[in-house]
Amino acid sequence: MTARRHRAPVDRRRLVLLGSTAVALLALGIGTAGTARATWTAPAQTVGAHASTGSVAVTVSGVEDLASTYTSSALGHAATVTIVNSGTVPADVRLALTASVGAALSTAQRVDVWQPTAGNPCTGSPSSTARSGSGSTIPDVTASLAAGASTTSCVRTSVTQGQRFDLSGGATTLDAVVTARQGSWTGTAHARASQVVAATVTPGMPTKTSETDSSIALTWSAPADTSGVGSYVLARDGVPIATLPASTRSYTDTGLQVSTYYAYDVRAVPTGPAGHSSPVSTRIQHATGWFTTTGRYVLRNPATGTCVTAGGTTSGSPISTAGCTTSTTQTWQFSVDGDWLRVTSPSAPQLYWDAPSDRSAVLRTLNDISAQKWSVEAVGAGSGLFRLHNKNDLCLTAAASSSASASTAMTVADCGSSTLQLFTLRASS
Repeated sequence: MTARRHRAPVDRRRLVLLGSTAVALLALGIGTAGTARATWTAPAQTVGAHASTGSVAVTVSGVEDLASTYTSSALGHAATVTIVNSGTVPADVRLALTASVGAALSTAQRVDVWQPTAGNPCTGSPSSTARSGSGSTIPDVTASLAAGASTTSCVRTSVTQGQRFDLSGGATTLDAVVTARQGSWTGTAHARASQVVAATVTPGMPTKTSETDSSIALTWSAPADTSGVGSYVLARDGVPIATLPASTRSYTDTGLQVSTYYAYDVRAVPTGPAGHSSPVSTRIQHATGWFTTTGRYVLRNPATGTCVTAGGTTSGSPISTAGCTTSTTQTWQFSVDGDWLRVTSPSAPQLYWDAPSDRSAVLRTLNDISAQKWSVEAVGAGSGLFRLHNKNDLCLTAAASSSASASTAMTVADCGSSTLQLFTLRASS
């Protein structure tokens, strides 16, 4: 009789990787009763077996529907995000949503996540059980799915009307990473959606429509999207000077210095809670006009902070500097004398600027001499600074020790670069 040879049991394992998303399933030999299948979630035991394979895989859809632009009529965007266990084994799945780091929009916008129902679909408002967050604090979506099963969530991103102004032109990227896990094996899927805030709330650049020696009239165009605009804030040299209703897009800035450049910009402010505004418009410089021979002007020396003052009403009274006030003794008027000007004060209209041989600066009765003939010379275009020199080419000069608390006699000196010879002119009412 021929003896039969029996093959000894063999411990064999075979793992087939599908990309980076595979798990192995063991078919375990159990006596002579057949086989049973079990998921390999731990290192294999030494048993008689043969191996088959299974895959861990996952897909996600709907995230791309969150790619959007925020406008006044679309402050929120919702999407139905579906996760499918596309592998061949059960798996735990997790959807992690994050917005790009460093973008103001990512931390400002609100993200709501909830499970859709017949009464609260993804096209509606977030349910009372919705979980909310922003930026890196958006709540995860988790589920345990059988092979081929899916789960659906509503995801809604939104900004407020005020944030639409604050974040005008801002952008962020919403990243969705879905992970399916079975034991120590994982599968992943990745999707992105770009979001921006429409840059449509910034007003136009202020334009000059007219000017005088002390004022500039301005106008500007409305932003492309005026919905939600409650007012405009106009600034001069970076400092707000006027808040105007949305129906008003013009303003006349008064009380300015003669022949001086000022920089203007405007921003839109939304209705509702305070603290929100659009980006500022393009900033632009506009200048006031030249002085006139009919106006009255205050002459101030910026170096000392004092104003030119008539020191008396009799011939020979000094021209002084003193703390600036509203007194008529600090207002001056220019009258034409050929190619030159004569300077007098309404407080002593019969007296005129004069410069005797001792180089003092005084007020004297009218005389046809060169010391009483003056010129006003601008120092730098639009700087608002002037030198006042007479026909003898001597310039009015403040005392270096000028004090706002006391009147100090002025002099004339050779014209130069001294700040004591620089004055601003401001029209007096």
